[in-house]
Formats: sequence, C-alpha cells, structure tokens
Amino acid sequence: MRITENLLSERYLYNQNRINEKKLKIQSQITNNTKLEKLSDNVGDSLEAIKLDSTIRKIETFQKNITYAKDYLSIATDSIENIADETQKIIGQIMN
Repeated sequence: MRITENLLSERYLYNQNRINEKKLKIQSQITNNTKLEKLSDNVGDSLEAIKLDSTIRKIETFQKNITYAKDYLSIATDSIENIADETQKIIGQIMN
C-alpha cells in the first residue's frame, strides 16, 4: 500500500482537529467548573450526578421536616408548660 503525502496530511489534520476539539471541551469544563455539559457527555457520570442530585433533594426535605418538627415540639412543650402552670395555680387556689 502506498502512503502519499496527501494521505499523511489528511490524517495529520484529522488528528489535530480531534485534539483541538478535546482541548476546547476540557477548557470549557474548566471555565464552567463542570465536568458534564450534556448528559450524553459521560452517561455513567451523568447517572451518578442525577443520583447525587436526588439524594441532596431528599436531605434538604428531611432538614425542612426536622425544622418543622422542632418548631411543632417547641410549641407543644410551651403549651404543656402553660397547662402545668395553670394546673398548679388552680391546685394552689383549691388548697387555700
């Protein structure tokens, strides 16, 4: 098989274009501070990112629920303390 200069230069340009495309993609990732620009960039990493995002949302929901529960328990505790205070007053009045 004969290798011509034209074939060599075409192959060189093809490889150079591929290298430039990869370099641009990496520069874009560095600039945007993201590894994935599209889900199709890396399916495995994309799935992992989706799972992590789902986990983060669940944790945020749990944190909100914990805050609501703390507020509810605080209100309930205050109410019980008020009832206990009133009960003590009533018992004190009955005893006098």
